[in-house]
Amino acid sequence: MKVGFNYQAWNTYGLQIGPYTGANDPTWDAERDGLSGKRPPKFPLPPLFNNLSRNLSELRSIGISVVRWFLLGNGVVYGKAARRTVIQEDGQPKTIWRFTPPLAIDPRFAFHFREMLSVFRTAKMQLIPSLVDYQLAGDSEAPDPNGLAYGGRADCIRMQSVRSQFINGILLDLVLVAREFKDVIYAVEVMNEPIWTLLPPVSDKLPIWDRAKKNLDKGNPVLRWPIVSAGELSDFLTEAISVIKLNDLPSTVGHRFYNDLQFLPVGDLPQFHYYAKNLNISGFSTGDPSTIPEFKGNPAPFLGEFASDKAHADQNQPWPDLGKSNTTLDRLKFLESKGCPLCLIWPDLDGKGLQDCSPLYPGGPTKCDPLKLHPETIAQIKTYTGH
Repeated sequence: MKVGFNYQAWNTYGLQIGPYTGANDPTWDAERDGLSGKRPPKFPLPPLFNNLSRNLSELRSIGISVVRWFLLGNGVVYGKAARRTVIQEDGQPKTIWRFTPPLAIDPRFAFHFREMLSVFRTAKMQLIPSLVDYQLAGDSEAPDPNGLAYGGRADCIRMQSVRSQFINGILLDLVLVAREFKDVIYAVEVMNEPIWTLLPPVSDKLPIWDRAKKNLDKGNPVLRWPIVSAGELSDFLTEAISVIKLNDLPSTVGHRFYNDLQFLPVGDLPQFHYYAKNLNISGFSTGDPSTIPEFKGNPAPFLGEFASDKAHADQNQPWPDLGKSNTTLDRLKFLESKGCPLCLIWPDLDGKGLQDCSPLYPGGPTKCDPLKLHPETIAQIKTYTGH
């Protein structure tokens, strides 16, 4: 079984590639607009690249061969901020965000992604680029001084005209770059955990609705549900998968639950996530199966996210299959016994900013942008992989 790693998503989440990756940097600000039709200059790389080669080398040294990486995330650098539209429904005001996609795609998206893939090729590592996150469709806020704000871009899923512009614009640009690096690409992931865009607003403990609840507490009208319909989401995933297939690349969708594989598109390589966790809130119930299913099929699904035994309690729930012995090594051996072809561990140490070089744990090394993995987790991965 291959072992993979989810690269630290909180490092400038949503700002990792594209035109605003050097926030408040005068050099970037000078190049921000007016790029359409011009030959791209030799852009400087984002700060995230400073330690990428080192981190990939360290991952490879412990036997990790595949990395999953969120690219556009919540869409904050894709166009200007969405606009709040307030409607009256069921006797109360509700928010619908309206988004107008940019007329041209900034060349820095493709430039940065190509440079990233070049680093992966040199490191002899494979990549699962996750193009967008479910937070793309979540609540937004007032734009910052640059006219940017996260989320609010559900129109990219629910409106056919905007969806087509999004898929055949920025997503296609990134897929065309990935096509140049077929040896590096394990699979192109359309979206991370799309199910959260369909689940109802029952609690601020649910992803998407946690931020919507904060906006509601500020006096803003509640985000309208459903954000998108199941049919619209299915169309979005299907159309994006088709673009990936036309470019002769394997596709996947980062489904949160095993059951999501039964009613939403999955791409060429089915994927689900597992945290041995259930949600039972206000009469609404969903969650992971109590026992991990067999990894069967042609091809068998892979596990895109799971937690180590050092993760915080919300993620690190004991696996019912394992009883009292629930170490990371136990989990790896168990997944292999169930036929899992690839599992990707989620970081188990809190994130720090790219410029914060203080140790992640007592006695740890002083290092900027270190891998967010507990030393005991690393040791158990090495034991499993024989490194």
